[in-house]
Amino acid sequence: DGAPPDYFKPMLPYNVQIELVDSSGQVMDINENVSVARLWDDGAPVNMTTITLTKGLATYTLVADMAHTNSTLNLVVKYKEVSQRIVNVRSGGASGGQFLTVEVLTRGTSVGDDLRARISSTEAMDLVHYAVIGRGDVLVAKTLELNPERRS
Repeated sequence: DGAPPDYFKPMLPYNVQIELVDSSGQVMDINENVSVARLWDDGAPVNMTTITLTKGLATYTLVADMAHTNSTLNLVVKYKEVSQRIVNVRSGGASGGQFLTVEVLTRGTSVGDDLRARISSTEAMDLVHYAVIGRGDVLVAKTLELNPERRS
């Protein structure tokens, strides 16, 4: 539905899709800057970032460190005199253990097309096992060996 994620996980990317829309909800074809203010409820200093829109779209990415495990995140996205707030984003529920996120980088893929994704984890990986499933059938199951091991 286009809403930003309700939770972040320390050490993993938290991505917010920014869309500049007109009063009818259509994305505007604008290539200008927006500012993003990041505020934590734990007293950390405000962080200001400028992001350039491309045809009215941009992505803001934050990787929170472990110091913000028990913090609440608030973002204010501003374009000229208009601002939008993203408030009370909390650290994800489960604690401990290992976690990963998958961000699909390719759009509009069809059967036979390559799909690119960015996988990020809270700990270094030396092996990544993956399966591609289509209509309930396992189409591909493979293992990637990462040498040297890495988190993304």
